[in-house]
Amino acid sequence: MRVKLLYFAKVKELVGLDDEIIDLPSNVINFNDLKHYLILRGAPWSEIFLPQNATRCALNQNLMNSNFNIEAGSEIAFFPPITGG
Repeated sequence: MRVKLLYFAKVKELVGLDDEIIDLPSNVINFNDLKHYLILRGAPWSEIFLPQNATRCALNQNLMNSNFNIEAGSEIAFFPPITGG
């Protein structure tokens, strides 16, 4: 399944990319699977998904707060927590 990953702010700095299109293996069907798959890439992914980093995610421009299923053609964005002031 092919998906587009987008990176913003600190996540973008760590990854060194604005975006990428990847083909996921058939066993990656939800967001938790995706996180584990990306962590296997090693650094910086293992750092991005540390619990204390609280990396946020959006699916097709909708902010997600929990696990969700991924479909072919999905756009998944990663960014640090949003703060206001």
